Amino acid sequence: MLKNPSSSGSDPDVLVRQVERWGLLELTLSLDNNGLESPLPASHIDRSTWKAVFSRSGRERERFAFQDAQGNMAIRFMPDEEGEWSYAILAMPSEEERQGEAKLRESGNAAEAKPRVVATGRFRCTPPGPGNRGPVRAVSEKDFAYADGTPSYPFGTTCLYGYEEASFETTLASLGSASFNKVRMRVDAACSDSHRLEQAVTRLGAMGIEVELLLGGRPLTPAAVKSLRETVSRFGAFRHVGWALLAEGSGLDPAARSAWLRQVHAYGGEGHLLTVHAGDPFLDFGDPSITHVSLKGRDPSQVSRYAALHGKPVIMDVCGCEGDAPTLEDSLPGEELVNRIWTSLCRGGYAGHGEAFVRGQGGTWHTDGGPLLGEAGPRIAFLRSIMEEAPAGLRYMPEYYDAATIGIDGLYYLQYHGIHQFPYKQLSVPPGRYTVELIDVWGMTVTEVAGEFDGHIHVPLPSRKYQALRIRNQAVPPSELPFRYETAKQPSPYSSRMRNGQNQLPAVANRLEQDDNFIQASERLQPDSAGSDEG
Repeated sequence: MLKNPSSSGSDPDVLVRQVERWGLLELTLSLDNNGLESPLPASHIDRSTWKAVFSRSGRERERFAFQDAQGNMAIRFMPDEEGEWSYAILAMPSEEERQGEAKLRESGNAAEAKPRVVATGRFRCTPPGPGNRGPVRAVSEKDFAYADGTPSYPFGTTCLYGYEEASFETTLASLGSASFNKVRMRVDAACSDSHRLEQAVTRLGAMGIEVELLLGGRPLTPAAVKSLRETVSRFGAFRHVGWALLAEGSGLDPAARSAWLRQVHAYGGEGHLLTVHAGDPFLDFGDPSITHVSLKGRDPSQVSRYAALHGKPVIMDVCGCEGDAPTLEDSLPGEELVNRIWTSLCRGGYAGHGEAFVRGQGGTWHTDGGPLLGEAGPRIAFLRSIMEEAPAGLRYMPEYYDAATIGIDGLYYLQYHGIHQFPYKQLSVPPGRYTVELIDVWGMTVTEVAGEFDGHIHVPLPSRKYQALRIRNQAVPPSELPFRYETAKQPSPYSSRMRNGQNQLPAVANRLEQDDNFIQASERLQPDSAGSDEG
């Protein structure tokens, strides 16, 4: 499988395998079958120090070895460009060699201990197969898309240790029958169940579910760096894996957080979603390796403000849990959790599902996985179906200040009324012929409103909570609406809000609040009243 460049009779032009774009190439570093002409010297037997350099068209990517479930050392790589790639396996100098080099340097007879090329090879990257849309990436200040341009709307849940043996199969069965396209799981520094987590990641990928792995930040000691390198090397080549560094309780200052992010990026996190998960919305998310903002909070109506603050997509990954746990945010009724998720979405962001019904042994879905018991799940599936039928590129529309609204002006509007029991709504939109539908968020129904609607829309409503409107221009056929992004490249890095060691975000937030554009009158808006912002 692997070839030694000095081996007699080896053909360097043989392509050993084919891997589809955004697929997974795995090289097993076995001394028994790698085609080496002679045994390696004892100093190079430690394969944990090995790495591979993958090359194509002048680009190089380094990936490091880790121990697989069979006890072999392996290297994984996700090619992102079609065509022929080459690679070289390097055995790094041992600690003994490095110490010997230092002694020689002291005596004036330095002989540099260099990496040794122990094997080379080539492979062909083919077009992606069915269902392979590539990794999810941030493509604007609000939006996510797969690498092939297909929009991605994160409808995620948190299930920190659901991959552990006690609840493994039940957790996967629950996720397989639910509507979530993302799950957040915790991987500790010394994860004793790393192989079981890998099984979960593999099976979730087959279900089309993205996996965000939460890393607990700690000072980057040599042991911490080694653990992080092994974790990212193991999981970083799965196209459906993203990364989040936990900010709370880590004790890491901004410089240390940036060092962690650089390490994740270098070991295989590039091209994948990468963030810091924090409870502080004023944390500096300006590091260019951070793709989006991940928050824990209870007020999703603020996501539009946070998006303007950071210039990156905002996900309130933890906004509370439907459940009966003895804490304020883990005992929400399902209606409130669904309300928060709808509010976040129609304010130009996203929010995640959480469930904390306490079971007999004290476990909950949020921490331990297992069965899903709540009522929010089917309502989230309903919302996901609405979004996946919507055109790409919906923007938050602050001009409709009394109800959270996203849309494309003149084409499509989705407006959520939350806890407000409006008897009717009036909207002023560009001239045209529109279809208006009333959505019962909790009842999961869509009812077309009878009548003809032009640029001045008056809609009678049932005066109930948790209602929404969907308005579509009849003159524009679905085939002419944008349902893909032209590119799925990472947007330009947003500059840091740190100046001379001081966080400027609170000052920026104050300016935004003083000039709060979502309560300014619009030239086209004809509001019902001067009421407060939506719920």
